[in-house]
Amino acid sequence: MSAAESFGEKKMHLRSIKQGLKAVIGAALLTALAPLVAYAQTQVSSGFGCRALEHNRALPAVEGKDGFFFAINPELMSHHTLSDAMVREIAALSEVLRTKGTALVLLPVPTRAMALIDKLTPLARGIGYDPEQAVAVHQEMLKRLRAARIITADAFPQLRQAALDGNAPFLNTDPRPTPAGARILAQSVGAAVVSAGLKGVGQFQSVMVNQTVIPSHMRAILQMACHSELPRTEVTSFVTVDSASQSGEISEHLVVLGTETTATKELNFAGFVGESTGYSVKSYGVPNGGAFAAMASYLTSNDYATAAPKVLVWEWPVSSSMGAHGLQPIRELSAAAARACKNKIPFMNRDDKLVADINWIAKDRPLVLEFDTGGVPAIRASFHFIDAEGVTKSRSIYREPNQVLTGRFYFSPVDPVAAHAVSLEVETGQPLGFAPSLKACE
Repeated sequence: MSAAESFGEKKMHLRSIKQGLKAVIGAALLTALAPLVAYAQTQVSSGFGCRALEHNRALPAVEGKDGFFFAINPELMSHHTLSDAMVREIAALSEVLRTKGTALVLLPVPTRAMALIDKLTPLARGIGYDPEQAVAVHQEMLKRLRAARIITADAFPQLRQAALDGNAPFLNTDPRPTPAGARILAQSVGAAVVSAGLKGVGQFQSVMVNQTVIPSHMRAILQMACHSELPRTEVTSFVTVDSASQSGEISEHLVVLGTETTATKELNFAGFVGESTGYSVKSYGVPNGGAFAAMASYLTSNDYATAAPKVLVWEWPVSSSMGAHGLQPIRELSAAAARACKNKIPFMNRDDKLVADINWIAKDRPLVLEFDTGGVPAIRASFHFIDAEGVTKSRSIYREPNQVLTGRFYFSPVDPVAAHAVSLEVETGQPLGFAPSLKACE
């Protein structure tokens, strides 16, 4: 074999090796890049030119089908439930209210992702959302609440059926229900009220008014990351009227407390509750107030003290964690509902602080205190417990900025923070009113 022939064979052999390596490397790259390709395809398929919504710093979200968008946190979280301790505390609150002549009805509102499973894309599962688990956890929570003898409304089956029928019970670009969804929620309250033997005697009817667009913080944020206009939060608004032949106000009434679902008048949730329960309804909701803002304002108010309702409906989204701040918030509600604080604690007003000797208070039972600012709408109350050696342990209660501030706080510590305290200082960070007060509760 000549040198030229040998060189030619080697050259062909090298070319074959290079082609083989290219094939192997190409296959490996395709395998490694498959998730990125799939991700890119989900971005290209956006019907509104939205880019990287799941990485949006202001509101990480996922684009679903037919113009629906879901916030990753909390809507695409699969686990929304209550601890056993929280269930016991809610049962205790229910019992306290019952002794005052008020029946508590819980309305845990499912997330949109639970009801609108068909509107989710594979990307939702890709980031960890498990709709089957979310539904199972929700149903188990309802079971545990009812086992604790707490009247609990269940709107999920009807919400899901409405979605299957093509009547979306929730808005496209906002976590709130549509008026149709609000009516389903209200009807679930009505079913729970009737089942508990608490049906009212009034007759109410909801009538259509007009089409209106409600402001949406979520839509405004998402729109900034999308080229095309997102679906507007347009609803058909309703009003509810007394359709009974007799005139005059119904003596027994129902109060609805909750979040943006309750607060958005265009959704007519409170009106639909009246239609479903037969009660004259008063409502108060705090947008983004979580589970406790509206309840804390109402139960610490004079309205509750002077005219407790026959039925109290507590609406909250299951995506809002009840246990984020421990058990103090729910225990405050029970103390406020009981209004059993009659033992006045003498104090001095020093530098906008109440300073009191509490060494005489029995420490063999849980300490519950009522603090009234004397009419000042405080957003915070801090309790500083001081022992004989001067060591201070502090606990604070905070209100939401947009809730009604009654100036009344009930402190029921979960931990034995006051076990060895001999004195107490209470302050709000601002001057107190003309006649503040401090009481120990039974």
